[in-house]
Amino acid sequence: MAENAGYFANCKVRREIKQCKLPCLRKIEACYRQMRSLISKPMSDSEVDKTADPSTCDSDAPQEAGNGGEEVWHSIAAKPEFRELLASKARFIVPMCIFFLVYYFALPLLVGLAPELMAKKVWGVVNVAYVFALSQFFMTWIVAIIYARVAGRFDRQAHGLVSEYKS
Repeated sequence: MAENAGYFANCKVRREIKQCKLPCLRKIEACYRQMRSLISKPMSDSEVDKTADPSTCDSDAPQEAGNGGEEVWHSIAAKPEFRELLASKARFIVPMCIFFLVYYFALPLLVGLAPELMAKKVWGVVNVAYVFALSQFFMTWIVAIIYARVAGRFDRQAHGLVSEYKS
């Protein structure tokens, strides 16, 4: 079941790459195809060295004069909107990760450093440690939901930056 989910997600990504007109993305897809074919057969050291060079990928994508994909990347990366997008992602992700790690490691630390607090009964035989451990499941879901909503906003901003380069 899990293998099928990965397969279908992979097909969706490959279909989106094929529809894209950016040569750099279609070259990535061609390299991906070549890597998949190479996985199934053993290679000599010289073949491994050859496949490490991305310019050896057999790409059916038309190439622009020069390195068009790299030029597109540099022009997007130079935009102040792109820098603001990266900064806003960092302003969200770093504090959220710190919060989650502190919350996650608080349970074993409190159990070890404050066992009398964690042993206090809350309801019947259920103590503070059990309640805290259960709350971590809820906190994980809350963090995931918040991230999914914020990531959607980041994706819309990124799509707006890239959309002018798609033809």
